[in-house]
Amino acid sequence: MKYLFLMTCCFFISFNASAQRKIDLDFTLLEPKNGAYVQPGVDFKFVMKIKNLSTEAITIADTLWIYLVLDGDTVYFQPVRTTTSANHMVFDHKSIKANDSITFWNILQLPMSKFNKSVQFCLSVMPHNGQTLTDTILTNNRNCATIKARQDPANVHLLSTLNISIYPNPCSDYLIVKNVANNEAIAILDMKGALVKTVFPSNGRIDCSDLMNGLYQLRTAGEKGTHNVLFSVSH
Repeated sequence: MKYLFLMTCCFFISFNASAQRKIDLDFTLLEPKNGAYVQPGVDFKFVMKIKNLSTEAITIADTLWIYLVLDGDTVYFQPVRTTTSANHMVFDHKSIKANDSITFWNILQLPMSKFNKSVQFCLSVMPHNGQTLTDTILTNNRNCATIKARQDPANVHLLSTLNISIYPNPCSDYLIVKNVANNEAIAILDMKGALVKTVFPSNGRIDCSDLMNGLYQLRTAGEKGTHNVLFSVSH
């Protein structure tokens, strides 16, 4: 019996080894591109492409795990089909034929702690099928971009064009706004564009002690048009 048991084990080991499928995945981060501006605390879309460079097809029964790392720290996700957070996104129920590719996207927010910093944004992919699927070349499984965690200056008219300045930034108790009339209304908005409050600066001072920590827009509207500037609150 002992001899038969050993023979049976050897048979299954040999069978599993022969059934193992070898693939080569190529992973590309399409968006955001290197040097792109991404506002912290605001939803943005990141776009990925997986190409199957092997002759073996990836079937709907196969599962790939995609990892996201920000500045060396792995990001945890809340998968749709479970209540347990995981350090990866699940890519499954889709096939990728040999020498074919698939493009897909997801939504994320950069944490406010990254504001005004350069952030390394890295994505990687690995098969997760136990012993049945393995990637033989890992050098092309990862792609990174260095992004700037703030609003794109090209998409906002800075107050400096009107010789208006604000300080301190970040603020905790009050914000000083230079060259804005006392009777000129200033709107404070969150980063999704929702109005938080409207203020009329007294001697150029705006109270920010009642604002929660985070990133805000300061908006003025005058004869020369509407102008925005970003500021942050840190108590």
